[in-house]
Amino acid sequence: MTSRNKRSLAIDLKHADGLAVLYRLLAACDVFITNFPLPVRERLKITASHVLPLNPRLIYASLSAYGEAGEEAARTGFDSTAYWARTGLMDMVRATVDAEPSRSLPGMGDHPSATARYAAIVTALYRRGKDRRGRHRPVVVAAERPVGQCLLCPDAADGRARGAPRAAR
Repeated sequence: MTSRNKRSLAIDLKHADGLAVLYRLLAACDVFITNFPLPVRERLKITASHVLPLNPRLIYASLSAYGEAGEEAARTGFDSTAYWARTGLMDMVRATVDAEPSRSLPGMGDHPSATARYAAIVTALYRRGKDRRGRHRPVVVAAERPVGQCLLCPDAADGRARGAPRAAR
C-alpha cells in the first residue's frame, strides 16, 4: 500500500553514468528524498550542496537517524536504535514492571517519521508555490530520534534528551 502508484528506477550512483542519470532526473523534478547517512551522501555526491544547483526549485528532503548537524549527525541507526531505544520508548514498553524492555518491530519509526517528513515537504512545496521571487527554503530535514521523542510526553522527552535519570518505577 505504501508504494502504490509509484514508479521505480534502480541507479548505481557509484558510477559516473548512474550519477548522470540521477542529475538529469533532478533537473526536472520537484522533490528529492534521501535517507542515506551523511558520509554516504557526500561520497555519492548527492548532498544538498551537490544537487540544489541542478534545479533551483528542487526541494531536498532528507531523513537521518540523528539529524543533519551536530556531533551525532554522521552516525547511522534507525528504528531499534534511534527511534525505539534512544527516545525512551523501549524503556516505557515492558510486559511487566520488572521485565526487560521490549524490542521494536521492524519499521516502528518509518511511518511516524515519514508522516513528519511528508508534512514538511508539502509545506515546502506550498511555500515555494506562494513565493514568486524564488526564495523558498529548499532543504527539508527530519530525524528519527526527534520524531520518536515527540511520541513521549514532553517532560519525559525533554528530560531524556538532556540525560536526566529515569524516574523510579
